Amino acid sequence: MKKNFYLIGGQLLLFLCILLVLTQLFPLLPFDGDDWRYLGGMRQPIPLWGAWNPTRVMPEVLMPTGGAIAAFLIYPITGDYVGALTFVESFIEAIFIFAMLYAFYKVSIKRFKLSKWAALACEVLFFMSFFFVFKKFNQPSYSGFWAADLTCVFYYIIPGLLNLTLVLYMMQEESFMQYFKSLNNKKKGFFLLLVYFAIFSNTQLNIIIASFCSVKLLEIFYKAIRVRKFNNIVTCSWLYATILVFWILTVIFDLNGKRAKYVSSANEGSFLINFIKTWQQFINFIKEQNIFIIGILIFVLISSLVIATIQWKKLSLDYVKLIGYVFFCFLCSLVYLLLAYTKAGSSYAGRPDAMWAVISLFLLGVNLAVVFYIKMFAALTTFIPLICVVIAIFSFNVNERLVYAANADHDPITIKKIDNYIINQIITADRKGKASVVVKVPRESEDATPEVTTSNWPHPYNMAVWLQNTLYSHHIIRTRMRIVFKPDSKVNKQFYENTSEQQPFFPPE
Repeated sequence: MKKNFYLIGGQLLLFLCILLVLTQLFPLLPFDGDDWRYLGGMRQPIPLWGAWNPTRVMPEVLMPTGGAIAAFLIYPITGDYVGALTFVESFIEAIFIFAMLYAFYKVSIKRFKLSKWAALACEVLFFMSFFFVFKKFNQPSYSGFWAADLTCVFYYIIPGLLNLTLVLYMMQEESFMQYFKSLNNKKKGFFLLLVYFAIFSNTQLNIIIASFCSVKLLEIFYKAIRVRKFNNIVTCSWLYATILVFWILTVIFDLNGKRAKYVSSANEGSFLINFIKTWQQFINFIKEQNIFIIGILIFVLISSLVIATIQWKKLSLDYVKLIGYVFFCFLCSLVYLLLAYTKAGSSYAGRPDAMWAVISLFLLGVNLAVVFYIKMFAALTTFIPLICVVIAIFSFNVNERLVYAANADHDPITIKKIDNYIINQIITADRKGKASVVVKVPRESEDATPEVTTSNWPHPYNMAVWLQNTLYSHHIIRTRMRIVFKPDSKVNKQFYENTSEQQPFFPPE
């Protein structure tokens, strides 16, 4: 009982650490037009043929749900509207990160028979690896949870977390279909609910669960052909096949959406040239990271497979099988995303959020290797505290900050001040009973013009419409008043940081 209490305390402490990272190290602050568009507008919770985003049900339901919780539950208590939005959206992401880590913890216990304390340590290492793999000491670094803006957290990171969590849940059992059959209807229903939102989340991330279902189907058919027994194929494969069919439908829906057609028409050039550009973007992104750390992680993974083949036993067989699943998913995700970004735009291949499926599957393979090592060589548990502390110091030192979000390339204090400055102008006009208001915003580009409503990003002219939607739906303003944005360079001088005399970091040693 006492041990379980400490284990629960350890899990709770891990969750609080995740929340601390998301609220303090890189807070999820709304800033650009997309953020304010999706914070207050709820879509229909079903795929929509021909829409801008036909199948992105989960992010466009979850993000405004978080916004509503912040506006109606947290804001009345704190009196800080932007702060309430930041906390709730960060809390939501923290839940999904923790769910993925906990699913990994269960895999360590169920498939590798690791002790609960060792599994908890591996769970912590898995979390830190999302920072460690990108870490460049005394230089700004990405993290495995970096996103271009708050919207991209819900469009990329959270769908990826959900998809990987479900895959890890299915990996916990050697025969998941038999396990699924034994579940009661409530658990089955909850699982299918999560599968629905995982599939209808983002076609760049649901490739994770689709590729896993593909490899499971291949395994089932291979076994049936080998033993020449086909009577149980439907029973063993119907769930995987159903998920795969729905994934194919999401791809078809998305290819016929307005966004896909717009991006495809804007991306000129031959397929081969665009593919080469996409591949180069991905390779350049890898080169920009800490190659030494990546090399160490690859060595851990490969050496574990060598040891598994030398010391062949049931544990080794299970481990190699799991790594085979992960490698298949990794390869499918890499090829799929490179082909997708060949059409959508090569720059996506240089973004950690857009390549999250590939990054997370690589880290999953490495961390499964760590679990295998600890199970095979019990003496390694002696070094777990040392390894955890050293990696934590590398991963979370604050000599340099994490790379800012691409669409909010400013200090969080600056972002929040600008948000409040813009919103307060609108609230003041609403309180005075005005029907319209001209709102001063930072001038983000010299050629910004009202004729091009998307110009002046990240504060485009059309953001005024989306901000009005969100503020009205959150009961911050009383009417759907007309808002007009007026970019003003004086706002830049008033709020933006002065970086004209930046100094380098001077290391103490």
